[in-house]
Amino acid sequence: MLLTHGFYSQFLKGQTIADTQKSNGSITSFNLESIAAVREVAQTAKTNGGTFYHVELGIPEDHMYELEVKDPDGNLLSFSWMSM
Repeated sequence: MLLTHGFYSQFLKGQTIADTQKSNGSITSFNLESIAAVREVAQTAKTNGGTFYHVELGIPEDHMYELEVKDPDGNLLSFSWMSM
């Protein structure tokens, strides 16, 4: 669900909305069914104003593939596929 900042603030009980362009408090991760699905989500994010990048962890792609996605507000989402 996408919320305006005014509406979102109603759920924060006096807290302020973080400036996610300058700091990060969490990464929300999603495991997807394939590398292609990870790439598709990242490209969709980019098409809609976000960005994405890959963090090199030294893990072969045939074992695990992951892209970090930043939405237009700067929130960080991680999409991955892992060989089971």
